[in-house]
Amino acid sequence: MTPAEKDAVTQTMQSKKIADLSEIEKHGENDMLPMSKSATAKERAKHDAAQAKWAAMTPDEKAAVNNSAQQKKLAHPSTLERVGQEDSMARHMAN
Repeated sequence: MTPAEKDAVTQTMQSKKIADLSEIEKHGENDMLPMSKSATAKERAKHDAAQAKWAAMTPDEKAAVNNSAQQKKLAHPSTLERVGQEDSMARHMAN
């Protein structure tokens, strides 16, 4: 390959990579940035409180929370799940 062809291939691959990014990746916040110490402490406190609340629950309460979360997930599928269902339905209808 000539250098010009190599450059063209490289640019094509880079544009394909950018095109394949999800909307969140293109426009969303970068959640991989380090948090400040105060923000980290606040999030750690919320996490610890949630863990303590979960540990204090009875097995029946935990089962009720899990069932509720499962029902909510089934009632409101994510975009990725909806696309998968639509694709499956389209394939099914095509046959």
